[in-house]
Amino acid sequence: MQEKLTIEVWENPQQNKALAELIETIINEFGELIPSGPVTGLKPVKVINDPIAGPTLYWPLNDKQYMVGLNCKPGAYAKAVFQFAQQLCHIYIDPRIKNWFIESICSLAGYYFLERFAHNPEFDYIRSQFSDDSLSFEDYYNKKIRFNYSDIDLVQHQHSSNWIKREIKKLQETRDWSNLTLNNMVAVELLPYFKDEKENWQLLLYIGKSSNPSPPPDSSDLSSSNLAIPDFDKFMAIVPENLKPVVGEMLRRIWD
Repeated sequence: MQEKLTIEVWENPQQNKALAELIETIINEFGELIPSGPVTGLKPVKVINDPIAGPTLYWPLNDKQYMVGLNCKPGAYAKAVFQFAQQLCHIYIDPRIKNWFIESICSLAGYYFLERFAHNPEFDYIRSQFSDDSLSFEDYYNKKIRFNYSDIDLVQHQHSSNWIKREIKKLQETRDWSNLTLNNMVAVELLPYFKDEKENWQLLLYIGKSSNPSPPPDSSDLSSSNLAIPDFDKFMAIVPENLKPVVGEMLRRIWD
């Protein structure tokens, strides 16, 4: 996704420059994972801080740029990485459609990049040089994981997958896409499928298309925003043959 990037998140220009380096890394790796690019096309990206609406991808969409709002205190690089990866994932799946499965996969992208930075010493200097009191990538990752599991009684439900399957049935009825606990739990359950096999990121190209209702077939039509539910039968039907086994495994963990 080699397009112009504008970072206006914090007042300190050095912190913005450091954050830009992290965000450029995320953008470049997304481009390698999904070479075909976003459904609605490659465009410049502008990133700002929005303590009220963030994290968000601003609506209405336009054909000039993508505008992303984060909600991070100055120097909170790990939180910014998680939030930006989420929103970039929305751009790649299809920013014109919302459902709980899309939200979960985009949270998964946040966890994926937190781990990537946590295990890459090339970026260790950023936090220590500009913000000693912020959490490291690894500490922020672990904090979010602990918070997720503290929200449910796994003794009662025996396993997080059992809780997920029960709660998902409710979401299919209500079309609620904003259950953060559930979205994060689904993300953690499915993360191993994306950490180990890079080709599985191609699934993002079919997640938006398999929503019900589907986004407009014309990718230049940016006028509609649909609240939907995932249609897993359609998802399985439209993914390429080489990806059907992993889709089956994923659905057994969270749905069947």
